[in-house]
Amino acid sequence: MMKLISNLPIYLRYSACLLIFVALTACGDDEPAKGEAVTGETTPTAETLAAPGSSCSCDADCTSSGSNTGVCLNSICLAEADPLHTCDEEGTTANCPTGFQCWGELCWPDCDAFSCDGTCDSDGSCVYLPDGACDSTCSRYCT
Repeated sequence: MMKLISNLPIYLRYSACLLIFVALTACGDDEPAKGEAVTGETTPTAETLAAPGSSCSCDADCTSSGSNTGVCLNSICLAEADPLHTCDEEGTTANCPTGFQCWGELCWPDCDAFSCDGTCDSDGSCVYLPDGACDSTCSRYCT
């Protein structure tokens, strides 16, 4: 068999190798795995989203709490206040889900209600660490 191949002109040998290579690479699995986007990236699901107080890089990393949209602020998942993203009064629980305090336009998770990947402040809210960072291209509240 090797003698037969070695007697072929060089361009035919290279063509045969190229044909075999193309055929082998085309034999892959065309269907994406469950939870995998067509691009090969994993699409976030409720099971993979970060809970309030957890580390994050982008808003899409954070789970929403009811009608309060999850957001990432300097590496910690928070929630937007509802409605109109404002607090009626600073430090209250109005406009926020249970287990949060409202400050500015955001609901900060309480350390006694959620695990905190940041630090707990004097009000008992989970806040980001001084060196916390996030991606401003995918997080509205990155500073």
